[in-house]
Amino acid sequence: MFWSHLSDIIGRKPIIALGVVAISVSILRLGVSTTFLAVVVSRCFFNGFNNNEAIIRCAVGEMTDESNSPAAFALLQFSWTLGQSLGPLIGGYLSHPGSWFPELFSGNIWLEYPYLLPCVVVAVINTVGLWVLWLRFNEVSLISSTSNSRKDNSCQTQTLLRDESNSPAAFALLQFSWTLGQSLGQLVKIRSLLTPRVVLAIANFVAFSLLHAAVAAVQPLFLAMPVSVGGFGLQPAQVGLILSTRSIIGSLTQLLLLGFFLRKFGLRRVFTVATASFIPAFLLFPILNISQDPPPVNRDTPLIIPWLLLLLQCLLLSIAECGYACACIYITGSARDKQNLGTINGLTQIPMSLSRLAGEASVTFMLGLSIEKRLLGGYAVYVFMSFVVYLCVLLVRRLPRDGC
Repeated sequence: MFWSHLSDIIGRKPIIALGVVAISVSILRLGVSTTFLAVVVSRCFFNGFNNNEAIIRCAVGEMTDESNSPAAFALLQFSWTLGQSLGPLIGGYLSHPGSWFPELFSGNIWLEYPYLLPCVVVAVINTVGLWVLWLRFNEVSLISSTSNSRKDNSCQTQTLLRDESNSPAAFALLQFSWTLGQSLGQLVKIRSLLTPRVVLAIANFVAFSLLHAAVAAVQPLFLAMPVSVGGFGLQPAQVGLILSTRSIIGSLTQLLLLGFFLRKFGLRRVFTVATASFIPAFLLFPILNISQDPPPVNRDTPLIIPWLLLLLQCLLLSIAECGYACACIYITGSARDKQNLGTINGLTQIPMSLSRLAGEASVTFMLGLSIEKRLLGGYAVYVFMSFVVYLCVLLVRRLPRDGC
């Protein structure tokens, strides 16, 4: 939350740049790590200096309005999905380069640090991103004072800041000094930001994150578990392909259709449907397991129905993915002014991270307990999560219709 609040004072750009640098340093440190402690240190460094998820949401919220924010947040989600898909590919295919490409990577360094090459590639990608960020990203607006006299006194400074003839370095220095001077005396207490509208928006974002994390944790386990214990019985390669395909379909659904859905049906209705989509998605898990275990007389027939049901579940989860952009729009709309948007997103990030951990831990614990104790035939976890989704839908219904 510290970095999010600091971004309200000095701007989003330097904090995002710091996060990108932290990723590069951390990933390079990971590449030369030979002990578990070194890996933990690199991860702690990353977490300590990078809060770009919340701050980038702030920047997107500031540079968009109700006409284009759905497409912008959908594009943001698509970029994260693309990164989550490419990251494992880079790590998997470029690790141990001495074994894959012995003629190019025969040195001792590649044998001593078999994961260094993918880490270097990721660091180079981040360096390119940092360069593009510093040259092309412009702050949408500077933090303004609520006092009319201060607005008058700072008029010349704002004019200077908007002068496009300034060099990037001069612009950044002027922007930093102006925003810092204007804002040090205007730090807002956190309690004053927690209005009922903000708390409700945060609560819905946290609830949606819990559901999303629960599905992300239980689906690969279900797909890989044997049919005899309540799973779908797929091979690891098949599971990975299905999960990647589902993520891409969900991102494309948001990117191509979310804007139309919001214009046609409204923000709250779309968010409600997206959240409610988790209910049939969870209830399809036991149906999928039952469909994979047909009577002996039908074992020689093609099992088309299970795959059709799996496709239906993936489509339902793709609809549910639209809830992410809706939650982001509600968070942005809950802020009384953009001056405190970073702090509000920082406040959202803490319980959201905890809810993700809680969602993953609770659903996996319930899954194991359901199978071990044969609760509701081993399917109790899915009934329990469906009830949790129902409670979340009731919470969504308390949101305003238009997100403001």
